Amino acid sequence: MTPTPEPSASPTPEPPQTPVDEDVVSIYADCEFAGTASNLSLGEFSAGGLSLLGFDNNTISSIKVPYGYKVQLYNNQFRGTSVTLESDVPCLAEVDFDNMTSSAVVEIDEGLIDLAEAKSAYDAQCSGCHGSTGNGLIPIIPSACTDTDCSDVTELAQYISDFMPKGDVAACVLTEASPTQSCAAQTAAYIAAGFVSGVNPEPMPPVVTAKPFARLTNEEFVASALALLSLEMDADIEEAREALGAESNIHGLLSDASTQLLTQVGVSGYVGMVDTLVDSYFAGIDSAEAMADKLECTVALQPCTEQRIASLAERAFRRTLEDTDIAAIEALYTSVDAYAEEASIGADAASVERNQIRFRAAMHYILLSPDFLLMIEEGGETSDTAGNTYLSAHEVATRMAYFLTGTLPDEALLAAAEDGTLLDAAVRAQHAERILSSDAGEGQIVDILASWFGINPAVVDAESLSLLITFLEDWVANNKAFSELYQANVEVLHQSGSRSMEPFGILGLNAFVASHTEFPTPSFITRGVFFVERLLCEKLPDDIPADALDSVGLTPVEVFEVHAQDPCASCHRVFDNYGAVFQQFDPELSLFNPESKVFGDHFDLFDIGDVSAEVSDVADLGMEMGLSTEAPACMTTLWYRHALRRNTHEGDSAVLEQLLSEWQASGDMGIKSLLQSIVASDAFVTF
Repeated sequence: MTPTPEPSASPTPEPPQTPVDEDVVSIYADCEFAGTASNLSLGEFSAGGLSLLGFDNNTISSIKVPYGYKVQLYNNQFRGTSVTLESDVPCLAEVDFDNMTSSAVVEIDEGLIDLAEAKSAYDAQCSGCHGSTGNGLIPIIPSACTDTDCSDVTELAQYISDFMPKGDVAACVLTEASPTQSCAAQTAAYIAAGFVSGVNPEPMPPVVTAKPFARLTNEEFVASALALLSLEMDADIEEAREALGAESNIHGLLSDASTQLLTQVGVSGYVGMVDTLVDSYFAGIDSAEAMADKLECTVALQPCTEQRIASLAERAFRRTLEDTDIAAIEALYTSVDAYAEEASIGADAASVERNQIRFRAAMHYILLSPDFLLMIEEGGETSDTAGNTYLSAHEVATRMAYFLTGTLPDEALLAAAEDGTLLDAAVRAQHAERILSSDAGEGQIVDILASWFGINPAVVDAESLSLLITFLEDWVANNKAFSELYQANVEVLHQSGSRSMEPFGILGLNAFVASHTEFPTPSFITRGVFFVERLLCEKLPDDIPADALDSVGLTPVEVFEVHAQDPCASCHRVFDNYGAVFQQFDPELSLFNPESKVFGDHFDLFDIGDVSAEVSDVADLGMEMGLSTEAPACMTTLWYRHALRRNTHEGDSAVLEQLLSEWQASGDMGIKSLLQSIVASDAFVTF
């Protein structure tokens, strides 16, 4: 339940437009704006942060929220019951939230921003350098700001106010009195909306808000660049890849657009990667003749280099080059030649030095361009009856390639995009079957499954990891039934040092168990939560009491006793039985011990429901997973999310049911059958 307060009837204030100061929202310990008071700036405030301001947990009773801002109050650490406020509230009892606040988030109320005005602000302040859609001489890469999430309007507006435009930062600032009408907020909203304007469009619920683009993951970026330049991974490129930094994942997937935030570390990593790739590309080439051989020239070196660059740009952008692309590259040549002349690089335009610096500059332009880094989907000219826009044929080729292989479309996909046949479902299914039979296609499935199952190579020994990968490769290559994933006989390592074949499927492999061993005591709780949320796609209640999370200093037995009581028990009945079966594995070495008891002598402390009687060990659990409908439905959801690079929402329910039905009707229920159905669906080619 999220109470919604009535909007304030007071008129919109319009005082002078002064830059926003640090504090914009005021909080009070008593009703009617009395008692202990403090101010909040834009940003997040945890329970600890509020405490530093003099407000202990659950002690806020009134709040002042200026026009243009909104505040979300939570009764837990940014979760649980919440209320969103867009105006002053003299007493929070009016919205059933008096003395209930544990954390707060202060933001700009972007729903009040007129995107038509926002476009005007962007055009005036930004388009000269960044272009009308962020693809100018200085491309806008989503979230390419120092430690800032630039997909968030509030953070991006603050960044623009502090740092942009270059040379005149005072020209586009946040204003305290009416932030939604300020240049910085309007410009941020227009960028975050994907450079699409409209007049006060109705904001969509957060769960269904789609990103206008998704960034390639680090692995996809590297794989695509290597494929583009026909290079193999080496030690230098591997080192450059590590410099790209870590990425967040949702449900074990890195490809979800909502996680694709790019920090300054990421941008610097891309620049370093491009230089490393070009160094590798021209390694040992120090003459015009050697460079001509490398580029397979049939004409003079300068026009040959330009032809090669144009060819690479077209493949990198996954589409035919437009006049604006060609003009931008030619302008780049002019700039590079002027620099080379001034710096005395190369004797003339035909020299190897001059053409290598041209090539290097072009690779920076191409590989750092939004057209390479992002999957920009603008759609074709047709829409379905529900108002969804169909992707263009080239956009379908790109979506298929990254879904099924994690890299650039191959020549066959591009040819089908060029002649338009890829828009036909049967043709897509044929290409999917072809790709999924390749090493790249099967390898992609294995990689995604390993991530989904939470396999952590850092805590798994090489032999165990190899056994798990071999198991998955066999399951994928032979398109084995879904049930085999959880019921197949696998070699299990015993605590005694012996080995045996057990019907545990992937759940009994040491790599899986070891990846889920390093958890706080009691480990079965976290294992159970992982199992329920990740492998069954069940959502646990958000409204978890704050004190239910506090087990510091308690013994395992005391933790059991606390969590056996309501309200905790309602959740534990859901996940404990799944996590408990893994107590058969030694917690330190993850080795199997068939004699161990699920909860030792304290099993009676928990009332975990009827499921505990049916699932008493890993074999029982695997059998239930293989027979259930819930487990394959969850896997269907996983691959659908990966295909569309976003989370699912209620509008996807019918599509997911249809995909599951088709998979079950396929007979074998092999993973390749599911992926072919996804690719052939209308949902795959619309947005």
